[in-house]
Amino acid sequence: MKKIYQLKNKNIPLIDFSFQAELTEMGWSEKFEILWVNEEQKNMLPIWLDLEDDECIKKFVKSRKIPNNRKHKQELMEVMKEDNLMSYVDTTFALSLNDSFWIIPLPIEIKDLNKNCVIKIGEKISLETIEKINEVGDSFRWEEYNLYENNFNEKIGLIAFEGGSYKSDEFLKTPEYTTEGMLEKRWIRENEKIYLIKGSSNISYDYYLQCDYGGIEPYLEFYTNQVESLFEFESIKYEVFEYRKRLVSKCELFTNENFGYVPMYKLIGNEKEYLKKAIEIYGIENFQDLMIFDVIIGNTDRHFGNFGMIVNNDTNEIVKTAPIFDNGHSFLNNIPLKDLMEFQKKEIVEKYIYEKSTPFNIRLIDVLKLYLKERHIKILEKLIYFQFEKHPKYNVEDEALEMYGEYVKFVAKKGIEILKN
Repeated sequence: MKKIYQLKNKNIPLIDFSFQAELTEMGWSEKFEILWVNEEQKNMLPIWLDLEDDECIKKFVKSRKIPNNRKHKQELMEVMKEDNLMSYVDTTFALSLNDSFWIIPLPIEIKDLNKNCVIKIGEKISLETIEKINEVGDSFRWEEYNLYENNFNEKIGLIAFEGGSYKSDEFLKTPEYTTEGMLEKRWIRENEKIYLIKGSSNISYDYYLQCDYGGIEPYLEFYTNQVESLFEFESIKYEVFEYRKRLVSKCELFTNENFGYVPMYKLIGNEKEYLKKAIEIYGIENFQDLMIFDVIIGNTDRHFGNFGMIVNNDTNEIVKTAPIFDNGHSFLNNIPLKDLMEFQKKEIVEKYIYEKSTPFNIRLIDVLKLYLKERHIKILEKLIYFQFEKHPKYNVEDEALEMYGEYVKFVAKKGIEILKN
């Protein structure tokens, strides 16, 4: 059966489309068809949505869905009956804390709207039919459903963070199905504000101490804030604390219903010269600062989903760069603590900066050479004598924290040397 959906920005209908899943000899076939576009409000569509692309709706729906590598994804999807790509939309309206778009499954069938004509794929739909669809869509109001003002489903939040079993065939008011990232995480409301709680790649810090990397991301988010304070860009502040017997980081939501976030990978699309396009959008000086900051903290995970732009949700205009966030893959964190203790400090930090690369496949030392400018020298001079301040309660081993400090100082000296030469 063909189902009807409406993409809206808050209360403004933007696109009506149909979806049909059919079982064929080749397996399940999923077909999307745009029925109507609000030509007068095209500027309200997602700025990266290309209506010339026949699969633009399918790509939009897929882009909002929880990633396959998310911890506890399977348990989250088992809450609902997942038959096809639109199952999570039917259950959550694809509401997100990134923007003000949502997709409403309309409780109507096309044949109910015009009994003399069942609309099939490729046929022109009548204005009368569209008016009826939009009339039904208008009964779903942003104020009643949006995640910025309404409470979240607590059971789903707990499953997103620690797994578990729960079944529901009702509407789920939750941002968990449209949140990106691999690590265990969940959203909470606290004192009328919204926060993201995020775990680590390994639940146990002891695992990091004994045999492998990981488990220390919450600590590193706290430590990187101390380096961020030397730069002029806006950044997200992280707290470290225990939540449900796990060490986690916690940060406040930086979007709201008026201003949203678009990750860089959506803005650059299929551009062949992707890095050039990203710099054009982000601004050359902003990008230089971000890259130098990442080398200083040893971050090797600044992919195109980990930085982006703030947009006006009512005009879709780009407003500014988004605050810097997600720095947990920093400070030699892929080197086990036992190895940090076995090698000389200079040997480790030199090897790291010369061997590790960014997601753009540029070595950290080469990033310094490419993007370091005279304006950075004041920051580097302050970092020559840099020492981390410990958290009052939660810290990595003294030897590891000392090594992180040595790395920062080494990069600062190397940067000054490059500038002088």
